[in-house]
Amino acid sequence: MRMRTTAVLFCGYVAYVILGGGIFHYLESENESQKRPPEIFDLKEMLEEQSEEYLTTTHTTHLHSQLVSTAGEKDYFSPEETLSSTEGQHNMDTGYISCDHQGLSEVLESLRAKVRRVEDIITDLHKDMNDTGRCVKTRDIPLVLLSYQELESIVRRAAQAGKEGMDPVTGQQEHNTTKWDFQASLGFALTVVTTIGYGHIAPASAIGKAVCVLYALFGIPLTAVLVTNVAHHVGNQIRKAALKVHKDHPKWSPQRIKRLTGITLLLLGVIFFVLLPTLVIWTVEPGWTFLETLYYVFISLSTIGFGDYVVGQQAGVTYWPGYIILIFTWILCGIEYLATIFELISLGIKGLDTRIGGPRKGDGDRNGDVGQEERQDLCRETTV
Repeated sequence: MRMRTTAVLFCGYVAYVILGGGIFHYLESENESQKRPPEIFDLKEMLEEQSEEYLTTTHTTHLHSQLVSTAGEKDYFSPEETLSSTEGQHNMDTGYISCDHQGLSEVLESLRAKVRRVEDIITDLHKDMNDTGRCVKTRDIPLVLLSYQELESIVRRAAQAGKEGMDPVTGQQEHNTTKWDFQASLGFALTVVTTIGYGHIAPASAIGKAVCVLYALFGIPLTAVLVTNVAHHVGNQIRKAALKVHKDHPKWSPQRIKRLTGITLLLLGVIFFVLLPTLVIWTVEPGWTFLETLYYVFISLSTIGFGDYVVGQQAGVTYWPGYIILIFTWILCGIEYLATIFELISLGIKGLDTRIGGPRKGDGDRNGDVGQEERQDLCRETTV
């Protein structure tokens, strides 16, 4: 495929990815806005509702609050204390207490003892409020009594809130933008056609899933054709450069030129596609260690795409819009670099000893010089 054809193919590929981002943005953002209620989880409201009802329990509740402290930073009781007071009174492994009245009485007495300790804490809070004039927050009162079923329901709803991009405590949206804004949709389209597939977002609507299948059906082969042809052209240019080195330094052995070419490509690849992206991402993404960032770079370029680390997804962080574009460009160029390495290994670098100066079987030229006919053949082979 000629260079001009490859350039046209590249422009079409970019247009295909942008079109896919627009389609997924249109389909999934509308579905997202219809699916998400204004507020799906409010921990404070749920606990207030529970406090208004009569208190019942079907499971021993451990009463503890790490938030309660007076001006003297006095901790009233620890989780170890509350656990140790009930460990011998019921079997936590089986979930059943002793099958007699004595077992139930011991659990009830333990609960009463904890309630008395809570009363003492509230009394101290009241005294501290009178002395300092500070108000007591509801969350500072260490008494939340829930049944096992009620607690399970809250945990499940909190987990669902996190999946929907909500803060499980306040019920508010963690991001200012929707999950399927155009930039995120564009990134999703790119991960589909490159088969990276991080999995941090996926179509939820039926039509979105159907479009994703059709989009990947055409996009993945298009990516393979583009990567293969670009790698072929880049590989030819590198082989031409190797031939020029041999012309400028005819005394250099083919093995030396082969090693020089390999080391140069390796250094350039490590610097521009591994180290520099790792340093940039490590600086931008708070909380990521250098090793975690390096791990993300490798997983992305190898198109494994586990999805445990994805750039531009942290709540409370404002990202520069060009940052995501740079990430997309780096991924495409990095994939092309790896494809070029494979192209050179299969078509050029391994055969440098016979293509640029290596003596062929039966040749009498022991100095390794390339004959005029062989040079012409090599030039015709590397002509685009």
